[in-house]
Parts: sequence; C-alpha cells; structure tokens
Amino acid sequence: MSTRMSELALKKRMLQQRSAVLRHTFALQVNTRIAPMAGMADRALSTGRWLGRHPYWLVAASVALAVWRPKGVARLAGRGLWLWQTWQRLQPVVMPLLLRLDQARKAPQGQDDNKASNKVPIKE
Repeated sequence: MSTRMSELALKKRMLQQRSAVLRHTFALQVNTRIAPMAGMADRALSTGRWLGRHPYWLVAASVALAVWRPKGVARLAGRGLWLWQTWQRLQPVVMPLLLRLDQARKAPQGQDDNKASNKVPIKE
C-alpha cells in the first residue's frame, strides 16, 4: 500500500472518530433539552392513568370545589372543556411523537450509527 493510501486511510479513520464524537455531543445536547419535556409528559400520562384508576378522587375534588366556589367551578369547567377539545385535536399529532420518543429512549445504547461508512467500497 502506498504512503498516499495509508495517509488517506488514516485521515478517514480520524474523520470517522471525529464524527462519532460530534454525534455523541449532539445527542447529549438534544437530550438535555428534551429530557425535561419528556419527563413532564411521562408524569402527565402517569397522572392521567392514575386518575383513570381512581376516579373517585376527581369526583370528590370536583364536589368540594363546587361547594366552596361555584363560580370558580363554572369557569374551571369552561377551561377544562377547552383543554379537552384542544387535546382531542392535538392527540393524533402528539401521541405518535411521544411514542417515537419513548421508543428512542428505550433503544439499546452503543449501536454504531454509521456502520455504512466503515465499509470500504470495492473498486471494479
């Protein structure tokens, strides 16, 4: 192998390593931005599931609030209706994104993302 070919092979390996470092850095930066939002979404989903399993707490809080502040309950009911309608419109868009994010977080770590670039093309 000529010195030129060995230099090019070395340069290719260095570029691949640099790309791996840049990918890792980018993943860390994205994770620090998205992780808090994903955590909030997870908490909201788990709270919704818990309320689905324990609806009597929601009913008890609603009755207590209705007795304590009837006008406030009417206003809160209007906002709740608006939130429910908004969620019904956004759900087809948001749920697939949340599922994809959850699958990405559960994916095995350490897989080489750039396997194709490690292969040397065969000259014919």
